[in-house]
Order: sequence, then structure tokens, then C-alpha cells
Amino acid sequence: MSTMTKFRSHLTTRRQRAEFERVLRRAEPRLRAELITIARRECLALLTRARRERPHSSAADNLVEREPGPEAMVLLTEACGAVRVAMDGLPAKRRRLVEILYFEEANDYLSASSVAGMPIGSIGPTKMRTMSSLRRALEHAGFDSADAVPA
Repeated sequence: MSTMTKFRSHLTTRRQRAEFERVLRRAEPRLRAELITIARRECLALLTRARRERPHSSAADNLVEREPGPEAMVLLTEACGAVRVAMDGLPAKRRRLVEILYFEEANDYLSASSVAGMPIGSIGPTKMRTMSSLRRALEHAGFDSADAVPA
């Protein structure tokens, strides 16, 4: 496919294509050569902009380490320990609710209601109060939301 054909395909309407062809036919040879050069360069610019470089999947996989480094492991261990201490400070019923909702396979409100022996309508408000208590305990221990470990 010639450069001119590619350029013509980028002209969106028939009217644009017809006008381009009319100008080329009526132009003097010197002007025609200049128009063709401009059209060729514009076509190449359009094709270059349209072509996007995509990283090769195996190369992209090597850019990011999959395993956390030693510093991240220490921070994770400290955060987990702080959460355990905060969880131990909760009343037994609330601690059990957190365990059900976040650490067990059946983690919906209906399952939590039957396992914890709570009305389903009180699961949400109790969960919110419990999360607030945990948040305060973690802040008191020196952790804040900026210290949160990404999942």
C-alpha cells in the first residue's frame, strides 16, 4: 500500500478525499510534488502516533520483584504483631466476629450471624464499632493508615 493510499484512508469523509484529489489534479507539478511530500510526512506522522509500543510480557514481568524484600518482611511482621495485640484487646464476641468476617471462608453477614449468634442487622454496626476500636488501638501502638500494608 503506497503512502498516498494510506494518507487517503486517514481522510475521514468522501468530501475530504475528493477535495484532496481535486487539488492534486489541478496543482502545478512543483506544487503537486510539495503536496505529496507534505501528505507523505503527515501520513508517516499519523502512522507513528497510531503505533503504540507494548512491552514484551516476559520483559515486563522482570521489572517488578515478586517477593517482598527483607525490610518489607520486617514491617509486615511488626504490623501483624500489632494487629494480633489489638485483636487480643477486643471483647471475645467482637474478636470472633472479626475472625469470621475476615479470616474464615464463609465470610458473609448471614454466616457471621449464625456462627456468632447475633442478629443479622447488628453485624454491620458491630463491625464498624470493632474496626474503630482496632484503628484506635493500632494508632495508639504507633501505626496509622499510611503504615497500611497493601494486599
